[in-house]
Amino acid sequence: MKKILFFCAAAALFTSCKKEAETTATAPTTAPSTAPITARTTALTLLHTPTPVAGNIVEVWGGSAEFIVLRSDGTVWDWGVNDGGKLGNGLSTPWSAMGTNQPSDSHFPVQVLGPGGMGHLNSIVAIAGAERHNIALKNDGTVWTWGWNNFGMLGLGTTTDGMLPKGAHDGTDFPSQIPNFNSVIEINARGYHTMAKKSDGTIWTWGMNTWGQLGDGTKSNRWSPTKVTSLVGQTIDYIAGGGDFCMALLSNHTVMSWGRNDFGEVGNGTFNTIGQFLPTRVVQTTGLTNIKAIAAGWSFAVALSADGTVWTWGLNDHGQLGDGTTTNRNKPVQVQGLSNVIQVSAGDNHIAVLKSDGTVWAWGWNATYGQIGDGTAIDRHTPVQVSGLSNIIQVRARDYQNLAVKADGTLWEWGGNADGQAGNGTFGNVNRTPVQVSWQ
Repeated sequence: MKKILFFCAAAALFTSCKKEAETTATAPTTAPSTAPITARTTALTLLHTPTPVAGNIVEVWGGSAEFIVLRSDGTVWDWGVNDGGKLGNGLSTPWSAMGTNQPSDSHFPVQVLGPGGMGHLNSIVAIAGAERHNIALKNDGTVWTWGWNNFGMLGLGTTTDGMLPKGAHDGTDFPSQIPNFNSVIEINARGYHTMAKKSDGTIWTWGMNTWGQLGDGTKSNRWSPTKVTSLVGQTIDYIAGGGDFCMALLSNHTVMSWGRNDFGEVGNGTFNTIGQFLPTRVVQTTGLTNIKAIAAGWSFAVALSADGTVWTWGLNDHGQLGDGTTTNRNKPVQVQGLSNVIQVSAGDNHIAVLKSDGTVWAWGWNATYGQIGDGTAIDRHTPVQVSGLSNIIQVRARDYQNLAVKADGTLWEWGGNADGQAGNGTFGNVNRTPVQVSWQ
């Protein structure tokens, strides 16, 4: 459902919670706090020194067959496939060559270069990864993007992109600053569009808009940030982008959503093949109260309640909704047999969550890429524990793979590894149980 340029996303996440962002940089040595994850950067006053969650790791993200990591020194590191120049190393892999071990790909973490390839990107406090582009937020509230740009998702006012022959550069395979766009405190991205929140609380979107995922009431792609005017006046705590839809978590613990709705991913109780062009409220199903975090998969959504239960809606072809069926849902249903969850994250067709005891649980598509991490090739319609992981403090499901941060600062990957997304020098395989990323 995903590789065909439609769907906005997946992802959603939740980085580190606000309280974590306001504490010292001491690395945790025990299981994570039971406080749910919401947005890490909530005000410009927090945009200074990123607070590590473990070791020197601040947060982890991912895109299509790649991962991106923010370190406590404000640098950004990336590895995996480099289609569109999304690794930010000045090179680019043709889309048609994905999975063929191209010289521009990286099987170990590499540092993202600076503008024009000069030096390295620095002073970063937040990151986000989409299908074929990446985005970073600097401590001065400016936003920097790099990678593919065919729909204008870099926000540079053009559709120039990094899909060029080896040795050719157009600037998008290095980070570039979005012009005239400041005071940003939160970023998110997925699919072929990007989201941002400013310090005045306004939400801005840009990129692909085929299904109304930009929320501006049109189907026109936007090459520069565009304000979602219908959300003005709403107090929004967190934003999340899916394959072709978007979500916003409001301060009253309810959710609004917009964009593609073929499979019920907007969650308003309908299926709509045209798209939802303006934000609408997700149905407040009985039992779902006090939502604390959200995540967006490719064509489905996830919500975490304050009581530690998880709720899902949208596409369910691989059992990714976790309700024991493969029936699509247009309003939230509760994931079966799951409690004490503190983080939620969504891949393209699977979900991974972190429990308060430091264990990771996953469900959904597993047959091809092993992204559930239980050592099998069986899709899971209800949660199962990921093998061999403990003392985890952050988890990120993305595309067909996952990345987890241990309390000792080590990174662990499982799932697809066709393009080196395991970050340990290997490629062309799948990891059905977690393997450790290697920092050369």
